[in-house]
Amino acid sequence: MKWIILLIFSLLSGFLYYAGGHGKPFNTKYRDWGIPLLSTILSYLYITTNLIVLGISFLLTWGALSTYWKKSADVEFKHFYFHGLALGFSLLPCIIVSHQWIPFSIRLIVLPLLIAFWSTKIDDVFFEDTGKGFLIMISMGVF
Repeated sequence: MKWIILLIFSLLSGFLYYAGGHGKPFNTKYRDWGIPLLSTILSYLYITTNLIVLGISFLLTWGALSTYWKKSADVEFKHFYFHGLALGFSLLPCIIVSHQWIPFSIRLIVLPLLIAFWSTKIDDVFFEDTGKGFLIMISMGVF
């Protein structure tokens, strides 16, 4: 059952990530608030039920999704890597209370690399964005 929920959330996250960057009829709130909400629900189910910690993690995920790690128009591997790293670290408050350090470490290593490789190899915006959104959620399967 866990993997079915995770797959549904991952597909939804992929859509939200794309929609949040696509423009009309969508706006950035689809990505900025939708993905942290999905991440928070999964964290509640599989990591911790501490609502304060989940709220902090929600805000950190929102911040990671709405922050750009570049100063110019050129986006490189390192920028995508830092994006994935920030998303990985957004669960740190949950991990501090749950002590799930090994799954957290695995996700913290794998997620930034997957996002960076995916983003630099895929030229189609739809597949790039839906893939990144999918990776954010499916990587929570380590918990």
